[in-house]
Amino acid sequence: MATVSSALQASVLQANKDLARRGLALFGLGHVSGIDRRHGLVVSRAGDAILEKLNPKDLVVTDLSGRVVRGKRAPVPDLATHLEIYRAFPSMGGVARVHSEYATVWAQAGLEIVHLGTTHADHFNGPIPVTRAMTPAEIAEDYEKNVGKVIVVSRQTCFVWAATPHGAVRMAVMLEAIARLAYKTAVLNPAVGPLPQELLWKHYRRAHPEWKVVSEREE
Repeated sequence: MATVSSALQASVLQANKDLARRGLALFGLGHVSGIDRRHGLVVSRAGDAILEKLNPKDLVVTDLSGRVVRGKRAPVPDLATHLEIYRAFPSMGGVARVHSEYATVWAQAGLEIVHLGTTHADHFNGPIPVTRAMTPAEIAEDYEKNVGKVIVVSRQTCFVWAATPHGAVRMAVMLEAIARLAYKTAVLNPAVGPLPQELLWKHYRRAHPEWKVVSEREE
């Protein structure tokens, strides 16, 4: 049976600890996973593991259908959401879920985070959207999987993803920083408008030279 590398397991372990260390997962309300694309295996943590005390025995390996292939404990419930994201975005290698304060405030308010400054533009090529409300049917059955489906459509909520588990944590940190800056800016000046499109794209292209504008719109 195929196994994931020790390097990926170590990366997922450290990324989860970093999430807790940075205060983005209070009382364990956070989770970072990583994927081995070659073998189609995902490393996550056990649902009953204590995030701040995570050790290698707390890691669980599943396939992309969620079937446990290594470990005897059940993975975190939101793994189904991670798997939807991995299936939708083949270039992504790490997914993080956070409940950081300011990002959650924007999400609970049902408001996207508009690109107000160049710090935002260095990391996101447009507003950070919020997902639509889930239907009663989506909540009642396969909730975590349906959360993933809704996220894939909107491409954002308090989930972030990147090429690696550590990259996903970095994006979570930046999401919270940008959410905090946007909130305080909007409080100080409720009439503030977004950056000019040219300035937004200038900064994003500089940080992501591989990015191309698609049909004159943000990706």
